[in-house]
Formats: sequence, structure tokens, C-alpha cells
Amino acid sequence: MAIETFRPDGNGSINITDEYPAAQPHYTLVDEVVADEDATMVISYDEGEEYDLYALPNHSEGSGTINKVTVYVRTNNDDTVLGGYCKTVIRTHDTNYYGAEEDSDGEWTTFNTEYATNPFTGLAWTWAEIDALEAGVLLEQEDNYATQVYVEVDYTLPSGIQIFRRRLEKY
Repeated sequence: MAIETFRPDGNGSINITDEYPAAQPHYTLVDEVVADEDATMVISYDEGEEYDLYALPNHSEGSGTINKVTVYVRTNNDDTVLGGYCKTVIRTHDTNYYGAEEDSDGEWTTFNTEYATNPFTGLAWTWAEIDALEAGVLLEQEDNYATQVYVEVDYTLPSGIQIFRRRLEKY
């Protein structure tokens, strides 16, 4: 098995949260490899649901069978505001899919949602669908924050490539 990680490289089709620091492209606030917590983030200042979607780069390593796609978000909320939550979001075939409601209880917490199949087709993911995928976060209630969003694609290499990789790792 192998994993390729995708971090936002552009704003996606929807960006309606606020940003901190202000006037930054939203994807630059959640694209870091190591979460920078309060330094950069997208924020929900309004009651109700607000969300951002982010473009992802095309795959560079992947070939073979995709086992699952997992979207991760690192969020925090003001624990004095009751009822706020976050959800992971993916967009495939122009349709949004949401993870479960999660509450960070006033601490930076990473949540994820796994998709063994493409929720639009019900079939195994294709690399073309990975290249067209957008991922993001939904923040509900004011004073909810997200500082990191990324996607991992778990895949199985074709058998000949697996053998070659194992031999290379020995040296």
C-alpha cells in the first residue's frame, strides 16, 4: 500500500468563511504541512453553516487501485458558544458530501472522514476523480475555526511496482 497526500493549492468552488489574517486567499490559511493553529485560519463569524472548498493538485505518485480517500480538518471553536460544530466536506461530480458533525470542545482537534468508494458513483475512486476532487470544511455557528485541511489517498501499487519498490528500499 501507498499513500499520497494532497494539500490545498487554490480556492475551490465555494469560499464563504472569513479569513485570518484578512485579505488572504483562503487556501493559504489551511494548506500547511504542520498545523500552525492560531497563526492562520478560516473563521465562521455568523450563526448557521459556512464552508470553504479548496482545489487540490493533480496526483503525482498514484497508480494502481485506490483503496480509500480520507479528508482531514483541524478545527477549534470557542467553547463558550453552544451548539457549534464542524464537518469535513468533499466535492466530486459537482456534488458536496459531508462528514459527521464534530465538536472540538475548545481545543484544536483533527477530524477525518473516510470514503472507501466515491459517494457519487458508489464505485471505486478513479485517478481522474481524484484530480477533480475538492476538499474543505464546514463550520457551524460563530467562532468556529479551521487551520488545516488535507486529503490522503490510500492505494495499492500494481504488483510489479510493489516488487521494484521493495527491492529499492533494501538498498
